[in-house]
Amino acid sequence: MLRETIYKIEILALAIVILYSLPHILPFYWLLFIAFFLPYALTALAINILFNCGLLSLGHAGLFTIGMYAVAIPNYWYSINHVEILLLLSLPISFIASVILGAISVKRSKIQFTILTLALQAILYGIFSSFQIFRATYEAEGLPVLFIQGRTVKILFYEFGFTPILFQQVYYYYIVTFFIICTILMWIIKNSQFGRTLEAIRDNELKAEFLGIRVIKYRMIAFIISGTITGFSGALWVMMNGFAAPAMSSWELGIKFAFYPILGGSRTFFGPIIGAFLYELILDLSWGYVKNYWRLIMGFIIIIIIFYTPTGIMGIFHTFSKYLHFKLQFNVKITQIKSNLASQANEINDEYVIIENKGWSAIKMAGWMVINLTPNSIQKHKYVFPEKLANGNTWTLGPNELIFLHTGKGEDKFLPRDKMRKPQFHFYWCKDSFIWSEGGIANLLDEKGNLIHSFQLK
Repeated sequence: MLRETIYKIEILALAIVILYSLPHILPFYWLLFIAFFLPYALTALAINILFNCGLLSLGHAGLFTIGMYAVAIPNYWYSINHVEILLLLSLPISFIASVILGAISVKRSKIQFTILTLALQAILYGIFSSFQIFRATYEAEGLPVLFIQGRTVKILFYEFGFTPILFQQVYYYYIVTFFIICTILMWIIKNSQFGRTLEAIRDNELKAEFLGIRVIKYRMIAFIISGTITGFSGALWVMMNGFAAPAMSSWELGIKFAFYPILGGSRTFFGPIIGAFLYELILDLSWGYVKNYWRLIMGFIIIIIIFYTPTGIMGIFHTFSKYLHFKLQFNVKITQIKSNLASQANEINDEYVIIENKGWSAIKMAGWMVINLTPNSIQKHKYVFPEKLANGNTWTLGPNELIFLHTGKGEDKFLPRDKMRKPQFHFYWCKDSFIWSEGGIANLLDEKGNLIHSFQLK
């Protein structure tokens, strides 16, 4: 457990270093791509909080847009140009909106909750489209943000004139910093008692209620956290985009946000981030090469994922990593047992078990066991591989190397490769009589007692 935690901390530290180094590595276009993607990734993580308690929201694009206008309205109509003040204003506004929308929707579950969130988003879209406060003029489609002619923008103590590119280069570090803070916060939430309670509600809501868990209360808290972070993500995003529009609260964007965790893998923490990145990358490349056919491409990807990889991209990764781990560590098999059952063994040491390492790396097999079971699965004999050979040398079973485990007595030894044979280890069970004469089963176990392979002797 400690090793796994240290490994995750190392991965997080590496990711932080890479994110802060990207302005010195990437062209400006791809730096903008990352800057636009990170608030989407935060939204995907926020939506996944609701996924963890069994709720699918299609209305988070409305909360994202509320965060956008929490910045755009004070900036455009009241000339507030301090980035820090605008971001701080977005937090209470997003919080209040999340409380209101959550109070309406969390009392329903599953498909009813999903339809409610979609309906609430449609109402928000109608509000944003109808009132002039959300538009610069009656003809405009939204509000410009920050870079309005004749005004300056302030980050901490630095003041920018009408220079969007320079601002975007500096503001990138702001987005990265808040992305890291919010991601760590959501990681803590997921791995806390609160996060495990949400998962219990997701897995069996009725059982959770019988255990005394106040399901509605936990859903409400999860919705408020999710909605507040989503609104804050919208605030981060709009200052990079430079324009707030009602179209961002459309049902299409709501479905896209909900698809991020499904694409990446909603049962994993980093799956929604991976899903958001792949979706936006595919969308960007599709616009560059196939223009309006991007929906066709995305549709095929959705079909493939639902049919073949329901656990998302991270599910594929975990399956591959398990396979790779198996190939590297546990592809050790009993390939043959030579016994006197069919007159193959005349002397006791002519009876042996052959074990082969078919993997890609050497295995330290000290403490591994071979267990002899009767045809009725009754254990009769057990052999434990020693740490050292008879000459005192420690040993490991390398790729394509063999073990001959003889029934009789002898000295454990290693025979190197020659033209006729593979490298071989010879071990001795030190028995006085045949043990495989009745057939039975040979089980190979690792040092922890986990079954690695089972061989039926016929």
